[in-house]
Amino acid sequence: MKKLFIFLLVISIGGSVTAQKLYSTLSFEIPFSFASIDAYDSKDGRMMRFAPWANFQVAGNFDTGNTFGLYLGLSIKNIGFSYKIENPNAIDQSFNGSVIKKKFRTYNVGIPLGLKLGSFDKFYFYGGYELEFPLHYKEKTFYANTKTINKEWLSDKTPDLSHSFFFGVEFPYSLNLKFKWYITNFFNTDYDELIPNLPTIKYSEFGSNVFYISLGINIFQNFDFYCKRYIESADGYYY
Repeated sequence: MKKLFIFLLVISIGGSVTAQKLYSTLSFEIPFSFASIDAYDSKDGRMMRFAPWANFQVAGNFDTGNTFGLYLGLSIKNIGFSYKIENPNAIDQSFNGSVIKKKFRTYNVGIPLGLKLGSFDKFYFYGGYELEFPLHYKEKTFYANTKTINKEWLSDKTPDLSHSFFFGVEFPYSLNLKFKWYITNFFNTDYDELIPNLPTIKYSEFGSNVFYISLGINIFQNFDFYCKRYIESADGYYY
């Protein structure tokens, strides 16, 4: 009986290990971002920002089967938002009637931690948390037919750390749709300098939580193109 028990235990452990899968993925996404603005006692002025460049993520995946998995990654993100004031003269008479447009962005290094749930051979849901470190800050101003640009590494205008949550769904051939919300204000709330070319408001007073919807695709699984794992069959897809 004891030998039978040991034999069954070994078979059980072996089957469990076989069902598990450890692999890496490289993915790319294109975000369409906005920000929840709280400035000048108004929530108006937000604009959509399209950022197709430099949004990559490499992740180590651990699937316990075909329906549940975990992943931990390292990412590069192009995060920011656009903002405009139609009539700045109504806020500060030192400005003329020209529209002011501002574009703010940071390049962040992130550490995402997520879980996956669903049918990995058809589609599944995923979600999690990401910690990000803003590295490079850029600010563009369009006002009175002129454009000015300010760029800084490790800028004091943004916080040292940024926290966000995300949720998405992945379809066959690794196409996915994701929503992400940053709970950390885009600007450093302790940085009291005035924002250039905006009617008298400080970075610390400009409330802006970025959120975005993105289209993405996993490019590689380990060193193979991701789509190779799918084989078309009469009743769907499998790998």
